[in-house]
Amino acid sequence: MLLLCMLVIEILIKGYVQKNHIDYKEIIANLNSGHIILWLFRSLEVAVYFLIYDYSSLYLFSSVDPIWVFLLAYVFWDFLFYWQHLSHHKIPLFWAIHEVHHQGKEFNLSLGIRNSWYSSLSSIPFFFIMAVIGFPPEVFIIVSSLNYTVQFINHNSLFNRIPWAEHIFVTPATHRVHHGHNEPYRDKNFGGTFIVWDQLFGTYQTKTPQVEIVFGVDEHDERNDPLHINNRPLAKLLGMKRAFSKEDSGIEYSNYQILFLGLIIYAQLVFYIWQENTANFLPLSLTIFHLIASSILLGRLSDGDPLSYKIFHFQSIVFFPLLLWVFAPIQSFLILGTVSSIIVFVMHLVFHSNRQYCP
Repeated sequence: MLLLCMLVIEILIKGYVQKNHIDYKEIIANLNSGHIILWLFRSLEVAVYFLIYDYSSLYLFSSVDPIWVFLLAYVFWDFLFYWQHLSHHKIPLFWAIHEVHHQGKEFNLSLGIRNSWYSSLSSIPFFFIMAVIGFPPEVFIIVSSLNYTVQFINHNSLFNRIPWAEHIFVTPATHRVHHGHNEPYRDKNFGGTFIVWDQLFGTYQTKTPQVEIVFGVDEHDERNDPLHINNRPLAKLLGMKRAFSKEDSGIEYSNYQILFLGLIIYAQLVFYIWQENTANFLPLSLTIFHLIASSILLGRLSDGDPLSYKIFHFQSIVFFPLLLWVFAPIQSFLILGTVSSIIVFVMHLVFHSNRQYCP
C-alpha cells in the first residue's frame, strides 16, 4: 500500500504540478502486468527455498551473529541478482520473461512494478545457493524484499541524480540508463542496490550528453492485456507469433476511465489481502481467479474490447460492491463474487475472442 501511495504522489506531482503528460493506460498496464500471479509464483519461490534449506543446507551461519548474517545476505543476494539480471538480458529464454519489465515506454514508479508472471520462477536457479550455504529463509525473504523495494524506488522520475551515491549505489539516474534500448545504454547497469558490480565486471555506463535515452524495447507492443503481455515474448521465442486484433472494435476508452477501473481492481486486491486470514482455501482460490480475471478484462478493455467494458462494469462496479455490503461472512462474499467472475470470464473467452495467429 505504501508503494501505491508513492506512485500516486509521483503521478500528482508529474501531472498537476510539473504539467507533464501522464499515460494512465500504460501505468495501469504496468500495475496489472504481474499482479497476483506474480506473487503466487513468488510464494512458490519461497517454498522451494524453504525445502532446500531444510533438506540440503550446510548451515554455515548457524553460529554467526544475526546482524552479520543479515548484512552478508544482503550483499550476497545483490551479487547474485547482478548475475541473474545480466543473464536475463543475454539468454533468450530469460529475456522472454524479463522483456515484460522493459516494455514500458515511460520511466516512472509504475515501471518498477511491471514484471512478468514468471519472473519469480526464473529467479530460483540463481538464489537457491543461498539456502544451500545456510542463509535462513526469513533472512532471504527480508533481504530480497528490501532489495526489490530499493529497485522500485530507483524507478522514480522525480529524483534523478544523487551524485554522492552514484559511485557505490544504484540510483534513478544509473537505472534510467539500464532501461535504454539504444547504444551506448543497451545491456548496462545490472545492479540491484550496488552499482559496484557493474564497475567491477565492465557493464557500468553513465548518461552521455550527446545521446538521449530511448526507453522500451526494439519491437514495442501496444497491447495492455496481461495475458498477452506475459506470454507473447515466450510465444515469439517458440516461433508462434500471436497477435490480438482490435481493428474491428473502433473503441477508444479514455485514460481516466482506465485509471478509475484500475483503482477498483486494487481496492478489491486490498480487501482480499485484508481478509485472507479469515477465509479457507476454496474462497481464497476463487478470489485469486477473480483478481486474475479482472486484470485481464481491464487489459482487454484498455485495448478497446467492447464486451470487456460491459463485463467489467457488472463484475466490478455493480456486483462486487453489492456483495461487499450484503454478504458479511467473508466465505459467502468470496465464493459468490468469484463464481460470477468465472462465469463472465469464460463467456468472454468463448464468445468474444479477438485473437488471430500470424505467420
